[in-house]
Amino acid sequence: MSHRFFRRHTLQVAPDLLGCEVWVRRPGERVRRGRIVEVEAYRGFDDRACHGWRGETPRLRTFFGPGGHAFVYITYGIHAMLNFVTEGPDYPSGVLIRALESIPAADGPPLEADMRGPGLLTRAMGITRGLDGSDLRSGPV
Repeated sequence: MSHRFFRRHTLQVAPDLLGCEVWVRRPGERVRRGRIVEVEAYRGFDDRACHGWRGETPRLRTFFGPGGHAFVYITYGIHAMLNFVTEGPDYPSGVLIRALESIPAADGPPLEADMRGPGLLTRAMGITRGLDGSDLRSGPV
């Protein structure tokens, strides 16, 4: 998908992501794939559930960047959460990927891990905080 896709209004992007595939490519590992089946949208300074509603911090720098990048944060000190940044720079908005359905990769069978939950899917897909800021068009996610 193009950056233009992600730089639209968050409430347009979120439903359009349903059915799309997430691929994670890492050198020396097989490609991991999943189909998006559940999402949650967060938008702006008025949305108190949105991480960025109080303003930008170093941890939220990616979330305040341009649409089309992965924002990965850790919750409860354990679980990585995968978000796709939407809209434009300096406006906190994004879509949390809540669940994936496993699909076969070209180089092997589908993942057998449970991906019905944001922490479970990141564990199964090998998504870590190190992928924060990845370009969704050309990066490993």
